[in-house]
Amino acid sequence: MIQYMDDQKIACTVLNHAIQSKAYSHAYLFETNGYVNSKKLIIDFIKEILCSNDERNCEHCYQCEQIENGTFSELKIITPDGLWIKKEQLGELQEEFSTTSIESKYRVYIIQQADKLNASAANSILKFLEEPEDNIIAILVTDNIYQVLNTIISRCQVIRLSPSVIGGDTFAEKLKMVVQNQFSDTLADSLELQAKSVEDFIQYYEMNGINTILKIQKLWHNQFRDRESTLLGFDLMILYYKDLIYVKLNKEPQVFEDNNWMRKIIQKNSLTQLIQKMNKIIKLKEYNKVNINLNLLMDKLILEMEGVEK
Repeated sequence: MIQYMDDQKIACTVLNHAIQSKAYSHAYLFETNGYVNSKKLIIDFIKEILCSNDERNCEHCYQCEQIENGTFSELKIITPDGLWIKKEQLGELQEEFSTTSIESKYRVYIIQQADKLNASAANSILKFLEEPEDNIIAILVTDNIYQVLNTIISRCQVIRLSPSVIGGDTFAEKLKMVVQNQFSDTLADSLELQAKSVEDFIQYYEMNGINTILKIQKLWHNQFRDRESTLLGFDLMILYYKDLIYVKLNKEPQVFEDNNWMRKIIQKNSLTQLIQKMNKIIKLKEYNKVNINLNLLMDKLILEMEGVEK
């Protein structure tokens, strides 16, 4: 874990101690905080646990390559099925891990986006964590720890990663680094197009206010057609308003380009107004996780951003 020490000194110190002493917790909860190398750090930690090669720096050994590819028999990765992680997925995990491990002393399962465990899945994993089996290690990953049940958090060793400064030379690279830990490759492939749609939507809204509702189909729904893409759209809106706040504070934006449109918007809004609008988006983003009509969701967002409660 030495390669991450400069970025993640506290987390690496904790993980290195576990590696050296072979005293692993039965469950870790990684709070990624948008750290762009979080996936790689977690996979490298898992290699340290599962690889039987005593020689470190064995990046290209057969086991490590399988772990990297997610095909190692003693590693199970669970991701949301649609919007949620479901109870059935955890049932499959428990059944698979009920057999004896063959290729490693340990078995590891990763739950990506642990904040998306639905109620029944959360209860299932809670039982799994309350009665841990020897040599089975859980790794839960989230960028939003506040949406994870406290009872789950309390049964895990929490590893908080420090946020990183967004790198990348191009707009596309910066976008990719910001969202790579959160969305599917399909959405990531169209990231620039989605970001441009979000820019167009915000620019139109900022100039037209509540009348944006009349153009909402063309501006939003034609581009963001389902819940996963809508979730991406909301996150891109949050990023855009964050960058507006940076520019308002005379700082460089992290992702989007500082252009004439940004300048028009920050002249039109006070810092407080920009923060309030961003908070409205964050609040309404959570509605996307429940079975709310997406048309009504966007109407509600515009109304609330305009100060009209519906």
